[in-house]
Amino acid sequence: MRLDPYDYVTKEILLSHTWEPLTTQELLRHVPTGGTFVDVGAHVGWYTLKAAKLVGPKGLVIAVEPNHETLIQLRDNIRASGVGAVVVVAPVACSNAEARLTLYAASRANTGEFAFLSQRFARGRRRRRFLSGARPAAGRYRERSPRRPG
Repeated sequence: MRLDPYDYVTKEILLSHTWEPLTTQELLRHVPTGGTFVDVGAHVGWYTLKAAKLVGPKGLVIAVEPNHETLIQLRDNIRASGVGAVVVVAPVACSNAEARLTLYAASRANTGEFAFLSQRFARGRRRRRFLSGARPAAGRYRERSPRRPG
């Protein structure tokens, strides 16, 4: 994996070779071979890569990540891990309703810590970085699915 030693999450992975061990353990227990896994907020791909290995060549992993900076790392990690045939990357945000949202990205110290706020709640708050490419409704996003062996 491509990991930044200055970022909270990726530094922890570098030092301990794991991230959220209890959640990772549950993932390993419950994701079936040939299944589908959706990683909402995929960040740099820790769960995406674990799930891709578990579902195998007949499975599917959908990695949802709206933050452009971590999206680059996510795609690099998928490519380097050789699991691109079973992973679809959705560069969007998920919401319970369609709305125009602003992404408030965190500093380099914790790139996984970001938030979306509607225009109504964003007034008066400082926007660190706006990522205009993030779309608010994942349901409207379509990307070519990986080929599935027949």
